[in-house]
Formats: sequence, C-alpha cells, structure tokens
Amino acid sequence: MRLERVLLERFRRQSLGHFYIVKAKQETALIDWAKNFLVDVLIDSGLDAASAKRRLDQGHPDILWLTPKDDNYKIENDDFGALFSAMAHKPLELAWRFIVVEKPHSIGDVYANKLLKTLEEPSDYCSILFLHSESRSLLQTIESRAITLNLNFETKNFEEFTSSSSDLAGHLTQWCRAHPELFELAEELPQNPAALSSELAQLAKEKGQRAEECLMNGILRFAQQHIADPAQLSELIRACEHGHQSRTFHNSNAERFFTLIHALS
Repeated sequence: MRLERVLLERFRRQSLGHFYIVKAKQETALIDWAKNFLVDVLIDSGLDAASAKRRLDQGHPDILWLTPKDDNYKIENDDFGALFSAMAHKPLELAWRFIVVEKPHSIGDVYANKLLKTLEEPSDYCSILFLHSESRSLLQTIESRAITLNLNFETKNFEEFTSSSSDLAGHLTQWCRAHPELFELAEELPQNPAALSSELAQLAKEKGQRAEECLMNGILRFAQQHIADPAQLSELIRACEHGHQSRTFHNSNAERFFTLIHALS
C-alpha cells in the first residue's frame, strides 16, 4: 500500500504526526507526491476528483504551500509569516491543516532558530510537510525534530520487485539476494521474529545505515504487497516513527527491526 494511503488513513483517524520530512532525489517527484496526497485528502473530505484538483490549484484555506521568493527563506521577506499565522488557528473546512514547505534546505540558521519552538510545540490538528531533495543538505537541528519519510528505495527497480514468498522471512531473503552489493546471503532467514530481527541487525551492521534503510524498505515492500488492514498499517507507521527517533539516540538497530517485524506479526 502506497505511503500516501497510509497517511490518509491516519488523517481519517486524526492521528497524523506534527512534522514530517519527505525525502526524494528529485524536487519534482516530491511536489507531485504532495499534490497527489492533498488531492486524496480533499476527495476523502467530500469533493470529486476534478473539484479537489481545482481547489488545490486555486488555494484551500486549510492548505498552505510555501516556497522561497528569492531562493532562500528570509526573515526580511517574512517568508514564514503565513506559517506562524496558520499554526495559530484551527482548520476551517478540513479535519486537519497542512503546511507544505518546498526547498527546506534554503532555511538558514537564523530562520531555523526562529522555527524551532514552532516545531517543538505543535498546535492541534496541523501537520508540516518539508519536501526535501536529498541533493541538498538540511540543518540537523531541523531534521532531528521530524519524522522522516523516504520516497526513495535502494534499488531502481523497486516497483518491479515481486517476491514469490508470502511470509516476511522468505520475502526478505529474496530482497537481500536482490541486493548483492549490500548483502552476502547464502541461507534462508529465520521465521522467528526475535531471531529474524537479530539476523537483520547483523546484516545491517557491516554496511551501516544504508543497509539498514534497504532492509526497512524491504519490510515496507512486504507490507505493500500483503497487508490490507488499515490498523496494522497504522501500527507499522508508528513503528517507523519509533525507528527514526531511536536512531537519533543511537539505540540498537535490532530493537528497531523487532518493532517493525512485531507490527507485521
């Protein structure tokens, strides 16, 4: 199931996170993804597809889209004045308000410090989406406060990857063998969740975060192919959020894998 569908389910349950960084290699892919997601939100809120696209293009009172006027967000331009204003009010038509920020890499240190309190003390019923192209660096003070959602996958043919196994361990065995540049896997991975988590942690240890993210993408791919229950998918998103936060504090990658696998068991 696609990421925007999982977020849409959380929108319906009013359980979205306050601050997301959505990553992809290209800015155009990020913009297209955000527009598609927001159109789905408007359709879910009662509009037909054509009306939803038109409302998004014309401007919706509960959707704020920010892009820098002069390639960089500047205090003298009051580029984030609309964001601070939107955060101070409840949504008017939707159950949730969305603030989309393009090119967050262009936020300088001074403006970042001004934003930190807003990012640390969320208002109710509002989500901020930073659309971050991985070709640029993002301030760590900002990135550490967000839930990161990565639209990229370690393999270019991710969408074409199809596992012949209906169990997670078998699926991940095939996933690892499809990535020989990261993993040397001769035996089948174990079925037991604790043992599987331990094996995945060991596989990721040698190559570090790149391998860990590849394995987590494999787990998410399994969820796309085999999980239809919205509650279970919502639990998986919570596990992903936990994994991101635990990495910030350098916690065990085995614990991160176990949390994800437990959400699928």
